[in-house]
Amino acid sequence: MPQKDRFSIKFKEKLERELSADESVLWMDEPAPIFAKNLFLIIVSVAFLFSLFAIDSFNAWTASLFAIIIVAVIILGSKVRFKKTLYVITNKRAIIIQKAKTYTIRSYPPHLLQFIYLTEKQMGIGDLIFEENISVTPSRSRKVQQFGFLNVRKVKLVEQMLRSLAAQESSNKIALFDD
Repeated sequence: MPQKDRFSIKFKEKLERELSADESVLWMDEPAPIFAKNLFLIIVSVAFLFSLFAIDSFNAWTASLFAIIIVAVIILGSKVRFKKTLYVITNKRAIIIQKAKTYTIRSYPPHLLQFIYLTEKQMGIGDLIFEENISVTPSRSRKVQQFGFLNVRKVKLVEQMLRSLAAQESSNKIALFDD
């Protein structure tokens, strides 16, 4: 389990207010920043810099500094974006807390976790999708919005935890019908 100290105080406060008295946190983490999406931008930027070497007024030191700044902005920008999301699994539900201008808290009780699908990317990182909203835009194209745990480290382990939570709901329903 990741160290809880690395999460911001605001996220911890939001989470504490969200939890019920008999609810305990089993796992929590933030998305892992994946740089593969930004690799294309880095390659294009470096190619652009090499083309600028042909210009006489643009020297190697300026090009190197420009490249370093571009790479740093891309990498730090992806880390900042991911620092604004917290994923939590408790003994009762899955929770997503996101911060933009305001905090958004999405709660998924076990019955909403019955249909999870996994997309594994690289190094054990992947997405666990458990909600999709499909809408039609004014231009009549489809817009698919997916919700779940995105870019999760040890995605298979987290998937097992979510499926175990969903199975608790199923076993509770069976026990109700048996009585």
